[in-house]
Amino acid sequence: MNWWTEGIRNAIDYIEDNITEELNIRDIAEKACVSAFYFQKIFNVLCGFTVGEYIRNRRLSLAAEELSKSDAKVIDVALKYGYDSPDSFTRAFARFHGISPSAAKLKGANLKSFARLKFKIVLEGCTMLEYKIVEKAQFTVMGRLKDSIQIPRKAKSPGSGMNTTKARTAGLFAECTEYAWRVTENTLII
Repeated sequence: MNWWTEGIRNAIDYIEDNITEELNIRDIAEKACVSAFYFQKIFNVLCGFTVGEYIRNRRLSLAAEELSKSDAKVIDVALKYGYDSPDSFTRAFARFHGISPSAAKLKGANLKSFARLKFKIVLEGCTMLEYKIVEKAQFTVMGRLKDSIQIPRKAKSPGSGMNTTKARTAGLFAECTEYAWRVTENTLII
């Protein structure tokens, strides 16, 4: 196992073990053996959200679970999960869950759960494909018309020099979603 995957796992474990404590990005990054700057960048690229968002969402999820399953007071839960005042906790809670903390205490309240992050890397591919480019005489592509697909304005059909906004897919080429195709004298361009 790579040292950096183990480091990120250690950082996530540290966050989870200290979720009710004050967390500092330098301490978290230290567990991953990288600088705070690089840890934040790596975390954001891998997860799609920032370290701060992860911590906030986990705290709000755990707070909702605690409020719904116990008789804890809102102010006690707010302070436990790092909020300075019940008002700031209520605003953040309502933004995340769509209901107030006191409504979360009611039986049957709809709450959101933000699960603990599990870090797993899967690398796939690395298969060798052999191919050959051949020139064929002009031919017609026929097939059953499926759907129209939208291609971003900046995308160009290969070799056309023109912007393409719409292409039609036919038969076998129904999976072709990013490019248009056209038949020239000797070549089918996909």
